[in-house]
Amino acid sequence: MKALYEAVIEGLGEGIIALNGNLEVLLFNQKAEELTGLPSSHVIGRPVSKAFPSNRWIEEMAGRALVGGYTLYDHERELQKPDGSSIPVGVSLSPFYLEGERGVAIALKDLSGLKPLVEEERGKERLAFLGTLVAGIAHEVKNPMSGLKGAIQLLSRRIEGDDLKEYVRVMEEEIERIDRLLERLLTFSRPGSKTRKKVNVHEILDHAISIFLEEAEKRGVSFLKVYDPSIPPIRADRDGLIQVFVNLIKNSLEAIEGAGRIEVRTRVGPELIVLSGKERRLVSVEIIDSGKGIDKETMDKAFTPFYSTKEGGTGLGLPLSLRIVHEHGGLMRLERLEMGTKAVVMLPLIKD
Repeated sequence: MKALYEAVIEGLGEGIIALNGNLEVLLFNQKAEELTGLPSSHVIGRPVSKAFPSNRWIEEMAGRALVGGYTLYDHERELQKPDGSSIPVGVSLSPFYLEGERGVAIALKDLSGLKPLVEEERGKERLAFLGTLVAGIAHEVKNPMSGLKGAIQLLSRRIEGDDLKEYVRVMEEEIERIDRLLERLLTFSRPGSKTRKKVNVHEILDHAISIFLEEAEKRGVSFLKVYDPSIPPIRADRDGLIQVFVNLIKNSLEAIEGAGRIEVRTRVGPELIVLSGKERRLVSVEIIDSGKGIDKETMDKAFTPFYSTKEGGTGLGLPLSLRIVHEHGGLMRLERLEMGTKAVVMLPLIKD
């Protein structure tokens, strides 16, 4: 029976730590080793304060659970690792009795994979709300702008004098600029095409890359394509995906100062997503540049409509791309690299 208990504890997907009444570590399973970055030989038999000096909250919470004799929960804590990195974990602590002595069992649940999904869902809700809001504003502004544009055109035919005509010309240019902005806003808010046909992801990527080949060659930027030939055609909106990958490749090219390289990789990922009650595999497309990288603030706001660090940028490219990927039932994220940035698009492998 002891062997069974040990096998169960080692096989759990949560980190399990058991402490005695003196808050010394009695048990430390394999998942706990993985989450903390510490071997069991380093912590077994040691006081929790010395075993986890960078995570004082473990000692504090364990002490409270031990003295109070009740279960404690914390939805999220930052677990510091010896290498300086950290991961978010959910924590639960429960007191137990063993041979008349009270102890505390601690369960650590890795939240690092869950947080992006939560943020993804919040992003979908924000985009849906903003799309409705933007559509209403753009529609209300566009109607009077059309009347104003017509009035200025009539005025330009009737006035005399170069000075006055120059003023009218400036007004016409500004009206045209506002009109173009309104069109972009309406494009952002308009639902994407519901038409899905069988498309070849690699053909779409080749098309998007070809648009930038001349500019890339002039700047000394090369493309490296690493395609998974086993990926079959999928059902998708071809024009929508072209727009997504054009936006991402354009961002990568603009991030590279001088010579550099853009890698475009595809593979069938191990992840599964549930769509219409069916589990689907995901086709992963990674666009990796050797550019200057992206700071944390910019990455956090990258998918926020109208946020842009580029001069003259509208801040609609990435939000629009994200919306298109969402409409396909897919996922999209940015990752900071030591050198450059990686954009990841994951699309459901729907063939029928």
